[in-house]
Parts: sequence; C-alpha cells; structure tokens
Amino acid sequence: MRWTEKQREAIEARGRNLLVAAAAGSGKTAVLVERIKRMILEERVPVDRLLVVTFTNKAAAEMKEKIVAALTEEIEKDPDGENADFLRDQLNSIYKADICTFHAFALSIIRKYYYAIDADPGAKVADEAETIIMKNDAVDRLFEDKFSGGDSEFTPFLDCYATGKNLDSAKSLILAAHDRFMSIPGIDDWIEESLPNLKIEPSEFENSKLGKAFKEEILKKLETSLASFKGARDMLLRVNAVNLAAKIDQEVIYVTEMIEKINAAGISAAPSYIEGFKAARLAATKDEKALYEEIKESVQKLHDSAKKSFTEVSTEFFAYSIADYLEETEATYDNTKYFCSLVREFGEYYAEEKREKKVIDFSDIEHMALRILDDPGIAEEYKNKIDYIYIDEYQDSNLIQETLVSKICREDNRFMVGDVKQSIYKFRLAEPEIFLDKYERFKNGRAVKSSKIDLNINFRSKKSVVDAVNCIFENSMSGYDEDAALHQGLLPDCKEGNGCKTEIHLLCETDSDSLPDEIAEMKNDEAEAYAAADLIRKNLGLEIFDAKKGEYRKVEKKDIVILMRGVRNSGAVFQKVLSDNDIPAYMDDSDGYFDTVEVEVFLNLLKLVDNRRQDLPLVSVLYSPVFGFTLEELSSIRIDAHDRRSAYYKAFEKYAFSGEDEQLKKKCKSVLETLDEYVVLSRKLQLSEFVWKLMWDTGYYSYVGGLPAGKQRQANLRTLADKALAFSNGRSGSIYDFLRYIDNMRDKGVQTGQTKLISENDDVVRIMTIHKSKGLEYPVVILAGMGKSFNYKRDKHTLAMHREVGIGLELVNRKEHWHKRTLVQKLIDRRIQRESAEEEMRVLYVGCTRAMDKLMFLGTTKKKRENLDEFRYVNTMDTTSLTSYLDVILPCAGDDIYLHVMDRGAITAVKESDASVVSGFRKIIEAPPSREKGSSYAEIDRRLSYEYPDIHMLGMKSKYSVTELVSGSFRSEDEIVKEEPDADEKQELIKKAKMRFGSEKLSVPLFASGKKELTAAEKGTLYHSIVEHVDFARAGKLMSEAGNEETKISIIKTYTESLIEDMVERDLLFREEADVIDSSKITSLIVSPLGIRMAEAAERGKLYREAPFTMKTVVQGTEVLVQGIIDCYFEEDGKVVLVDFKTNYAVSESDEQRLRETYKGQIALYKEALERIKDATVSESYLWLFALDKSIEM
Repeated sequence: MRWTEKQREAIEARGRNLLVAAAAGSGKTAVLVERIKRMILEERVPVDRLLVVTFTNKAAAEMKEKIVAALTEEIEKDPDGENADFLRDQLNSIYKADICTFHAFALSIIRKYYYAIDADPGAKVADEAETIIMKNDAVDRLFEDKFSGGDSEFTPFLDCYATGKNLDSAKSLILAAHDRFMSIPGIDDWIEESLPNLKIEPSEFENSKLGKAFKEEILKKLETSLASFKGARDMLLRVNAVNLAAKIDQEVIYVTEMIEKINAAGISAAPSYIEGFKAARLAATKDEKALYEEIKESVQKLHDSAKKSFTEVSTEFFAYSIADYLEETEATYDNTKYFCSLVREFGEYYAEEKREKKVIDFSDIEHMALRILDDPGIAEEYKNKIDYIYIDEYQDSNLIQETLVSKICREDNRFMVGDVKQSIYKFRLAEPEIFLDKYERFKNGRAVKSSKIDLNINFRSKKSVVDAVNCIFENSMSGYDEDAALHQGLLPDCKEGNGCKTEIHLLCETDSDSLPDEIAEMKNDEAEAYAAADLIRKNLGLEIFDAKKGEYRKVEKKDIVILMRGVRNSGAVFQKVLSDNDIPAYMDDSDGYFDTVEVEVFLNLLKLVDNRRQDLPLVSVLYSPVFGFTLEELSSIRIDAHDRRSAYYKAFEKYAFSGEDEQLKKKCKSVLETLDEYVVLSRKLQLSEFVWKLMWDTGYYSYVGGLPAGKQRQANLRTLADKALAFSNGRSGSIYDFLRYIDNMRDKGVQTGQTKLISENDDVVRIMTIHKSKGLEYPVVILAGMGKSFNYKRDKHTLAMHREVGIGLELVNRKEHWHKRTLVQKLIDRRIQRESAEEEMRVLYVGCTRAMDKLMFLGTTKKKRENLDEFRYVNTMDTTSLTSYLDVILPCAGDDIYLHVMDRGAITAVKESDASVVSGFRKIIEAPPSREKGSSYAEIDRRLSYEYPDIHMLGMKSKYSVTELVSGSFRSEDEIVKEEPDADEKQELIKKAKMRFGSEKLSVPLFASGKKELTAAEKGTLYHSIVEHVDFARAGKLMSEAGNEETKISIIKTYTESLIEDMVERDLLFREEADVIDSSKITSLIVSPLGIRMAEAAERGKLYREAPFTMKTVVQGTEVLVQGIIDCYFEEDGKVVLVDFKTNYAVSESDEQRLRETYKGQIALYKEALERIKDATVSESYLWLFALDKSIEM
C-alpha cells in the first residue's frame, strides 16, 4: 500500500507519544494496524505486550481481525523465514491479547486484583434497567431513614427543592447528581474545591474559578460581536464604500481594545467600556449611496447582530454588581453543601444495594480499576507489562479513562488517534476537551516527548463532497483551519459530472389555499419523506466510481442512506412513505421496542398472570388473539355488570359465573381457568422458561409469525425472552420483579430498539440517526430534517454542575415563594449551551462525511421563497445563535452547493398516485345503489344458495410452496375425482379447505418449552441464517490476502467466530443456539472452491441470497402459483450458478446419490424460476452438504 508522508510518519515514529488527528476517511484504522504490525514484525514486540483500546466490542473484534490478516500476510511472504514462527506464535496469542474496550480492560484488572479493594469476585455486571431499580430503591431507603432519623436539615432542604408534597423532584436531583459525580475521578476532592467558590469575597472573585469562567463568557460574547462588526466592515470595503467602512472600523477598534484591556486588567475594565460605547450611524454619503444600496440590508443585519451581542455583555453580566451576584451565590452555600452530603450518603445506600444483590454497575468497573491502580505496585506491574498503548477514537475518551491510562503509561508509549470534529458523545460523558488540550500542548511543543500529526487527506469522499464539507465548516466550526480541513484524495468523480454535485432541497412555506387538502394538512416529516422518495428515484442508476471494485457502477437502493438527528416519530413516517412508493426501506431504531403491539400484548398477559385485577391489561389480552374476544362480547360483559363504575375485571369475573349468554360465560370461565393454570405454572418454572412456555402454549409466537413483518415480530418476542433470561440469571426473579424491571427500561428511556434482521447485502434504503451512522459510509447520503430547531441542552434541574465551573443550586426564598438562578448557575448554563451548540456542529460534520459520492440536504422552513435571503446574514461562527442546521448550510449555497427551492405544491406530483387511490375509494363509498330493493333480495338469495361447480378443487390451493410440490403433497392427475362427490365427501372436502385456508405454516421458536437439543430442521434453519449473514466480499478479501491454505482457514475461522458472536449480540441468535453451531462448517463452505467463487461474485455485486420468487405452473390441469426462496445464486460470465444448502445426514457416496434424487425436483423448479427471472441460462446447480463439507453438482 502507498502511504502518504503523514501516514508514514504516524506508522514509523517511535520514542514519543503521538496524537494523530485523523479526519474523516483519512485511513486511520489502516495506519493503526500497519503500525502495530510493524512493531510486532520489526521490533519483535509480542502482541500480548500491547494494549489496544477502543469503544465498542465490534470495533475491537474488527481490529483483531485486521491484525490477524496483516500478520498472516507477512507469514505468507516467507513461510519458512526467521520471523515466521514468531508471527505464528503471535497469531495464537492474539485471542488473549488486550485488544478490547476500556471496560473490558478494566474488568480484566478487577478479575486479577479484586482482593486489593476487597471486591466480590463473583459479582456480576448489572444492566441499565437493573441499575435504575436499585438506585430507586436506594434513594427510597435514604429518604425513609432521613424522615425517621430526625435529620434537622432534611425537611428544610425538601421545602426548598421538592415540588409540593411530591418528593420525586428531590429524588431525581440526587440521582442526577450521583451520575455526574461518578464521571469525575477524585470527586471528594472536586467537591471540596468547588464549594468554597460559593463563598468568596468580591476582592477574590477575579482569580477564582468562578471569576475566570465569568471573564471567559464575557470575552466569548465580545468576540462574537467583533466578528460581526468585521463582517459588516469587510462587506462595505468589497464594494469600495470606504467612508462607511471607516465608521464601522471605529467600532472594530473599540471592541478590540476592550478585549485587550479585559485580558490585561481584568473584568473590572469592562463597565467603563460598556458605558462609553456609541454605535455608528450607517448613513451613506452621496458618493457612496449607490454602492451602499446594493448591500444595505446585509450590512445592517450584520451590524445589528454585532450591536446586540455587545449589548448582551451589559444585560447578561453587569445587570447587578459583582458583590450582589456573590451575595446571592453565598446564600446557597449551606444547601449546596448539605446536598453534596446527601448525594454521598445515597452512594453508600446504593453500594449496599449492589452488595446485597452481588452486582456492580457499568460505571463501577472503571472506578474499581482506578482504585486498584492506586496501589503503586500494581500500577508499576502494568507499566512494565505494557510496551505500547494504542487508543482508538480518542476524542470519545472521558476523564476516568484518561486517568486510568495515565496510571499505567510511560512518558513516551501512547499512540492516540481520533478526530475531535467527530466527538458526538457528550451525553455519554465524552470530553473532547481532553483531545483539544493535548493537541494544543503537543502542537506548541509544551509536552515532553510528545507530538501531533494531522491526517487530512480524505480517501472516502469525492471532490464535490469534500468541497461542500469544507465550505460549510470553515464558516461554522471553531479551529477548522488548513490542518483540520479535508483534502481530496485521488478518487474519480461521477461519470455524469455535476450529477454528483452536493444539493440542498428546501421546502418553503406555501399559502395553504392554493394546495390540495392532502398536501396542506401534511406535516413537515411527511412532506420531506415524499421529497426524499423523489430524490431516491432520481438518483437510482446514477453512475458512480466504486473504489473497492475499481470500476464505475450504478447506484442501488442499498447505496442510499437517510440520516436524521433523531428518528423517533420521523423515521417511521419516512419508512412508510418510501414503502408506499415502492422503495423498500429499513429503519435502524433504538427506541420503539416496547411500543410494538406484539411486545405490549405479551407484557399485558404477564401482568394478568401476576395480578389479573388490572383493567387495561385484561381488556388488551382478551381482545388479542390470545383469547380472541370480539368488541361485542367485551361490551356485553360491561353492560351485564349494570354498575358502570365498577372495575372491568369484576364485571368479567361476574359474567364467568352468572352471565346470560352460555357460550360467552363458558368462554370467560375458560380464561379464568387458563390464567389460574399459568399462575401455578409460573411458580414451578424459572422465569425465562415460563416466558417461553407462555409464548408457545398460547400460540402467540406462532400467530405473530404469520402477520406482516412476522419475522421481525417474532424476533422482538425472542428479545423479550432474552431479557427474561438475563434478568433471572443467578436470581429467582418473580414476574412482578421482571415487569418492574421492564417498566423501568420503558420509563427511563433505556435504548431497546427492535431486533435487527437486515444484513448489509439487503437492497433497501437505510434510515438511521447520524449517531448510528458514525464509522459507516454510503455512496449517497440524504441528510433530512435540516430545518428542525435545535434543542440546546440546558440544565433543567435546580442543580447546575460543570467540571470546570463548579456546582450550584437555585436560590430559594421559602417565605416569599420564589426561586432564582445564581451567577454560578448562569455561567454553567452558558457553558453547557455553548458546548451543546459546538456538538451540534460536530454531529452535522459526522453526517456530511458519511457520503462517498453524493451528499444531499433536505429541510423545511417556515419562510417563504421570497424571504430566504435572510439566511445570508446568519453569523455562523456564533453557534449559540443558530436555530437549525439550515442556518449553517444555506449561507454556503452557491458554486459548491446547489440550492433547489420547492414550494409544498412541488410534492403534489409525488403524492399524485396516493391521491388518486383516495379519490377512487371516495367514488366507491359515495356510489348510489344500482338495484332496486327487491332485486337486491333476489341477488342475496341467489348468492347464498350458490354451489361451487368445481367442489373437488377445494382440496387444492391456489399457491404452493416448492417443498409441497416436490414432496407430493397434492394429488396427481390420476387421483382427481371426476364425478360429483357425495354429501359426506363434500363435507370432508369443505372441512379440509377451511383448515387449509384458515391457517398458515408458522415459525416455531427454537428452544421452545425448554428444549435442550435442536432437531435437524432447526439446525438447518440456523446454518441458513448464518450463511445469509456471511459477508462473502469481505471474506474473499481476507482470503486473497492469505497465501497458503492453512493461513486462509485460520483467518476465516476467526471471521466466522466473530460473525456468530456478532449475531448473538444483535439478537439474531440465542446464546444456546450459537453454542450448538459448529463454526468449522461455515468456514469449510467459505474456503471451498465454490465458496471462493461466491466471494468473487460478491465482490462484483453479483451474489444473491434468500431470493424469493413466485411463478405460475400447472398442477392437475389447474394453473397455480408456486412460491419459494432460493438459498443462493450468483452470476458468472453471463450465466447463473445455483446453490442450495442442505444439512441432511450424510456420510457416504450412496448418501450423496440419495440426496441428488431427493432434491432433483426442487432444483429443477428453482432452475426454471431463475431462468425466467434472470432471462439467462443456469449453467450449474449445486447442493452444498454441511454434513460432508462439500458440494455435489446436480
């Protein structure tokens, strides 16, 4: 591989700490792997003497995989060389090497040295929902003890900070503070340092932490004002209006002098400057009037913005004297000090809860590791053990992780790589300031044995994307200089030239009177979704250069992604609209799991087993397919009760014993008896076993499998069963406790998205959040929702806390019933708002840099077309004044970014087909009767007495599966009944027809009813599922990098095991299922000659799996539909090769021949279907036999 000069430096530099600022698409992972490979190869550093940490298990697994491939490649170059045996040893050691997440490394420290801090070696890690329950229990116990213990400060504190008689607000305050305390190492020292800032004298203010924060905010506001003054002045100079420019230049000089004075003399210099400021009056002379008219509006907008920012220095910072501010702050000292002690006490109660349950929580892991490393002997042991530390995605580090690394590193053995412009996890306590601080220190040579390297050549995105990204962020992101900007790598652009130009598609406000009702009433999300559908259709078929294949190809649906800031509500709207427009789409959603009907109904059933006296769950389950009551029956039960105010469950129980309708009464009684049985059963079985049995015995799992999106619904129920298993693991969890656990997950917003059933090879448009897209890349990116307002994060609690500023509570006057934010809180609010605004810019940067070939922005504005010029005057560098992403991107519209403005009426054409359907329905509904009443009665009588002339055909279906046809589950031509059947035969045929038409062959859960072993059919399903998710293109690349067969098998074995683990993590497999899979069987397929051909086809984009088809054929003289799914086929040299996977028992050649005969008919049908679909010859057909690890040609 050819490395750039900067990449080579990052790979080869030794003897110093390196901070690599790697911009999007700059090849940071390749550099990291190459550096590790060379360190092992050239310096013979054993892999188990390296620490490589990243932030996700998936990233760690991929890193291991890449290192294995790199070492394997070196072995192949010289299999018998002096390094070969050493490298083979490293391959054998890599599975136990510390290439992992921070938490995994911290856990390894705890497992080894738990005794150093008296930790329980058997403690398990609690999940988020469990943690929430324990915290709530702990804070409840704390409050109970405080009330009963006579704490004299507790009640007055609650009087100030609890809302009325509701204690929840005060409890939430403590829980929120505890979470923040846990993000700061040495929290006790931090509190002791922060509290005195609430009690300082005016003379001490300037040099205090509070005073420095105050000064910083004033300077930020003045710099914003100065930038706007300079912008207005420069605009006048560009048109040669020098006299007017000179007026504004005086303001520039004044504000510049004020900033310099505050920096030199302190904030005490500010008031006199505020009083002495006089804004210029922009009146042009006669000579400049014509010049000024051209830009007058723009200049005035910028000038007004500058004056506003300057004025805010006075109104926001000097409305009171410093002494008054400090007096208010000091008044909160006692409450804040007491509050901190309460939070500490809560920590002790919470720790006790965890000890009793023998668990630790996620944040404990790193804190416990830090406590262990406080032992100098243990820390020194790690320093001696680890030769080099590599940290990937360094911009996402937090202070705890930074402290942990600092305890085990040496002065020159850290390699940190990341991109601060992609730090978007502030909500997970990531601190980009750590990266920025090091960048400045390393850049200026202030750090010993340390330097920084910028990787900014982008090898992902085409020129049009790179130019657009630079245009946007050089005007809106602080520090976006030549080093931070993207520089174009050598990638060909689209064939069609401007076809790949970056575009903004803007939907403007339109007078609703001029629009059809459907369009006028449409919400912004839906309008944008229709516009997105139109954009997708226009870009399908666009010719792009595929760098991986080294050729031009056309855009497919799977090449397109729609990214949003958040997909809740909006994502579902987009998915529906795209589907309605025949564009298959998949939404990757972290929310909404508990809102799915199948999960909601089943949880309601569990609630009834726990306590049937709950009206809503009862009605929900009765009306569901579990018990199948109709609305009429449910109404009859309520009416029969007479007392409308009584609970529904009482009415139901009453009807079960004394209802008028015998059938309905029997049905009600049966429900109660069934629930009684489930209650007894729930006490006998483990929770997880009971949940599975309930799904199975009620038939609900099978039922949802027969609904639209049945596989997804079943996967959601399997996830629920998984949660029951995880919850009951190691404890005797009751249904009540489990439901409480689930309720906490739901109420606290624990992210539990629907189980992902899609693979990267599925040809569908993806819809996901920008956060989910990080690390991914797509040829075509549509960034939607660009007009949505920012929700700048402000500390909603009465508590305000920031690591660098301090901590403070609101000032509360109980007697006069008012509360007020203090100076410390206001400074924290402003800091958090600014940091949130900066993060919004980084989120946008991540979204933009996912695009490889084409980038499109899609947004809606309330402004009309004629008012869009207002966006030109936005000061994009003042991020806190920005209201949406449109404020950032619209000022850049021009040469690099094409702006397409649409009124809402423009989507009428896109919506036209839907409107015509609605119109058609209206015509049907409004159509007048076509017959007289008498003739209608005759027609009804005729239809009711109608007999189907071909009643013998009732035993047949209009659609058959391939399996049914091949296995002969229909009668041959000779068996057709020619004569009219007698009455008994008629009834039997009708009965069979009802059974056939009234049911579907439904999926059955593996391990249902506590099964310990899989049937052959179930194993077959598992192997098919795994093969469906194999990335053959990636596997092919791994094999091509290997030389001999032994190495190839080793690499693919690692890949296969990682794939199975990944499927378990994504809830595509149960752990029990993964344990019975023989991964070598998948490996054998991939490395076989047939597997290699499949991999080559995948690299060309010509491998297809799980391909459904429906075709017409003739059965017993009647035309029927045949439906099937072809396991796999690929295109090669203009012909088609068919592959079918079989897990049948086979040990010999005679078995091979038997299987050939068995599946001859099935393969013939598949071949016929493929040749019709592809209009090409199927040149070869194979069965792959997992039992024999070989293929047989048919």
